[in-house]
Amino acid sequence: MSLASRASRGAAALALALAVALSVAAQGARAENFIRIVNGEFVDGCEQFLVAGWNQWEVIEAAAGAPELIGASLPPGESGPRMLQDMLDLAVEHGFNLMRAWAHSVSPQFALQPSPGEYNEGMFRGLDFALDEARKRGIRVLLSFTDNWPPSGGIDEYVSWSSTAESHTDFFTDAQTKQMYKDHVQQLITRVNSVNGRTYRDDPTIMGWNLINEPRCQGCPEAVQAWIEEMAPYVKGLDPNHLLTVGEEGFYSTSGKTWANPQGAGRWPEEEGQDFINNHSPEAIDFMSFHSWVDNWEDVTEEFQRRWIQEHTADAVQLGKPVILEEFGKIVQPEGPFEPDRVKFFQIVYDEVLKQMDGGKGALKGANFWQWYDEGQVAPVEEGGGAGLYGIFASDETFGLIKAFTDTVNGMGGNTVEGCTKDRSSSVKSKVKECKKKRVNGLEGTGYEGPKCKIDINECVRGTAGCHANAGCINTDGGFTCQCHPGYEGDGQSVCEETASLAEIQAQYTTAGPGILACEEGEDVQYPIGAPGFVYDPTGSVDLNEFTKGQFGSREDTTILDCQLACEMAEGCDSFSFNPTLKQCFLKSCPSQDTCEGEETICTSEATGEQFSCGRWQTYFHSERLGTACLASNGP
Repeated sequence: MSLASRASRGAAALALALAVALSVAAQGARAENFIRIVNGEFVDGCEQFLVAGWNQWEVIEAAAGAPELIGASLPPGESGPRMLQDMLDLAVEHGFNLMRAWAHSVSPQFALQPSPGEYNEGMFRGLDFALDEARKRGIRVLLSFTDNWPPSGGIDEYVSWSSTAESHTDFFTDAQTKQMYKDHVQQLITRVNSVNGRTYRDDPTIMGWNLINEPRCQGCPEAVQAWIEEMAPYVKGLDPNHLLTVGEEGFYSTSGKTWANPQGAGRWPEEEGQDFINNHSPEAIDFMSFHSWVDNWEDVTEEFQRRWIQEHTADAVQLGKPVILEEFGKIVQPEGPFEPDRVKFFQIVYDEVLKQMDGGKGALKGANFWQWYDEGQVAPVEEGGGAGLYGIFASDETFGLIKAFTDTVNGMGGNTVEGCTKDRSSSVKSKVKECKKKRVNGLEGTGYEGPKCKIDINECVRGTAGCHANAGCINTDGGFTCQCHPGYEGDGQSVCEETASLAEIQAQYTTAGPGILACEEGEDVQYPIGAPGFVYDPTGSVDLNEFTKGQFGSREDTTILDCQLACEMAEGCDSFSFNPTLKQCFLKSCPSQDTCEGEETICTSEATGEQFSCGRWQTYFHSERLGTACLASNGP
């Protein structure tokens, strides 16, 4: 995306923010009641609350300002916090009311809990920010304490920390893993939000908790059931304000309904440790939830999909608890299935969900799709880029079905639930301090924040500085500076016009061609703050990276021009190494002037462990500076 495109995207985002401002204010005023269950209905105050939502991956990472995301890239020129705000604004515009997310990070690089009981405050502030931004817009949040799948914050990490657990299945029975899980739950529930001062258990923005996302324990349903029966009362004892569910896919193993599983009775799902009815029977489990992944389960028939929704709704009627389809999606790939296949699948799902909701009178109370991509996000290479396997853009045909479903659900809800009486203990009257007097020129999201308005906001990370696309952002205590890049001139915000010197800078760099490096690349030069390719890292992940040592190399996708301008700004830089596949560069000093063919870079997927090519590095030399810094440092 060009610099001009980045600027135009920023203007569009600002226009959208202004367009939904009144709606946000109105929604925010409504998000002060805890969602309760009265006579089998979710209620907001005493109004029926029906779910029309989505699943959002890497919320903590994005909200914390992580320089990169592994599930889908950040949109070009946009920070994670700004992207999250954009999506929440769009959620209001489209009528969504629930975002399901994870109360832990999913990448070891950005771990919320790097080791047992040790927490990364920068990451925790990301979750604080996400919850407060959702609060402002009246979007409820459903959070999962842990997960079966990811390498960070999931079951296998807890097992690796235990000195007595040996395998994945031990998580549910090992005394150490169970205590570590409880400690994490307590840390979350008693966390005081650094932005608005609310303790999580006292924040009605949170609709509820998942004990665990998609628990799997092959051949041990009794262990999973015992774990649920132990953990559910523990959570409710710490937090009686919020609703609780399990978070599982919804397989059957011992309840006599294995015939309803994917592929029918006697197949793999009944060995995965879940038993939907029994798992949701404990009194401390307030509502039921299930997932649908027809591709992963290899049962893609319409008959199965409809039956899956029907049977889980019937189970909810049996237990007298509301249920939601909290996660479902459909694979789309270049070689198929294709977008029309996903459209057909979503039509089936939403049609059956609406039938079972029965105008709001049914036990099924809504659905969350997987997953939503902001415009400009790109899936990782191993998923084929673009929208990857599951990403859905607002411009996709599928999104039209999502919007139609949302409109229908919103038309059902809001009625007063019979027999409901308002409970003072179920609402929060305290106002959140906005720190308006500490803002820069009155601009929201600048200056200071927090209950005492003493926490500096890094406007460069939040995306609130408003710097020009051709300028760098430099954070200061309680403020920021916008500085035009070399080759441009102006005030750094409204104007950064190209000058004749830009072409002169570009003409000074030469290269021997793709994949050709200086045989000796020279010494690394510190990447300058405010240069193209520099971003702040509140998560601390860059500082922990042994390769970059916290100060070397670009931190976001870069172009050759970006690297040239960064080298102009860096003291001692007379060359740089650039990788067009990784879109990254390292600034260098004193390279050899003879060149060699560079080796192919091999990358490893964090998600799958598979290796793939990441291209070759090549050197760009500054024709006028080359060797001068070396002579100055080495003497005559």
